[in-house]
Amino acid sequence: MPPGLDLRTVFCIEHPRQVNNDWTVRCDNRYFQILKNNVGLPRPGDPLTVSQWLDGSIHLLYKGRPLKYKELPERPRQCRGAAENAPVEAEKEIYSRTGSSLAPMHGEQRANRA
Repeated sequence: MPPGLDLRTVFCIEHPRQVNNDWTVRCDNRYFQILKNNVGLPRPGDPLTVSQWLDGSIHLLYKGRPLKYKELPERPRQCRGAAENAPVEAEKEIYSRTGSSLAPMHGEQRANRA
């Protein structure tokens, strides 16, 4: 066995995860908030590893380095304005069946359909 090897890091359960847009990570219906005071803070979408040691402790690892975090008591809420700021889809053109193909409906046809 190599000197300095911590067997807790060998005999553990590892879960690959991705950082969410709000710098949280979900694993086994538990939520973890990555703290800002980490050196080399991961970006949203970056992969990381949630390591569960046999003693039950949780460790977040980014590029092999441990991250400071806090466990959240519940699922994080989305920002209130998220739906208002979402991109708006272009108006969809309404089509009607004409035989075996679809043709766009125009003006009066569209009004009569409603």
